[in-house]
Order: sequence, then C-alpha cells, then structure tokens
Amino acid sequence: MTDPASSFPIVPLRSQYADDPEMTELLGLFVGELQQRTTALENAMRGKQWDLVQRISHQLKGASGGYGFPKIGAAAAQVEQVVKSGPIADEESLERLTANVKELVALCQRVRL
Repeated sequence: MTDPASSFPIVPLRSQYADDPEMTELLGLFVGELQQRTTALENAMRGKQWDLVQRISHQLKGASGGYGFPKIGAAAAQVEQVVKSGPIADEESLERLTANVKELVALCQRVRL
C-alpha cells in the first residue's frame, strides 16, 4: 500500500496491545469507530465548530492511549491544544489547526489490527 502523494509505503499503525488476546475485542471496537470519529472531526473542521473539534480530539487523546496508540494520543493532544490556546480567528491559527487535524486523521487511517 502506498500513499498516492508519494512513493513511500504507508506503514500500518498497530496497538501496543495487538498481541494481547484479552484486548482483541476491545481493540476491534475502537478501530471500528475510528472512521466515524475522523469523519466527525473533519466535518466539525469544515463547519468551524471549534468546540466539537476540541471535544472529539480530547476523546481521541484519552481513548487512544488506553488502547495502545500513543502516537494518535499525542496528535490528538496537539489538535486539542491549538483549539484551547485561543480563538481560531486568523489564517495562521487555522492553518496550524488544519495541519494538526490532517496529521491526526492520517495516523488514524494507518491503524490496523
């Protein structure tokens, strides 16, 4: 699998708990919801619903750590921090938020069981 924008292969992102049989079902539920969460996040961005962007990123930050995806948690924390740091009222803050959301969504799309 390769990223159409580059010639580099997309490296799957696996949970730190992927080999734990007790986590299999829970990981499946979390991974199964990621597409819905990222779609909601992208829709909130398009609608400039900053409170919703913050809430979704906060939820992803907390949940992803518990399911063994610290990279997603760190990216979600950055999104949350940009929104919390002040109003998204100028081009610079919007660009920073957009870049952070794109990074978060890209990480979520790499998740594999």
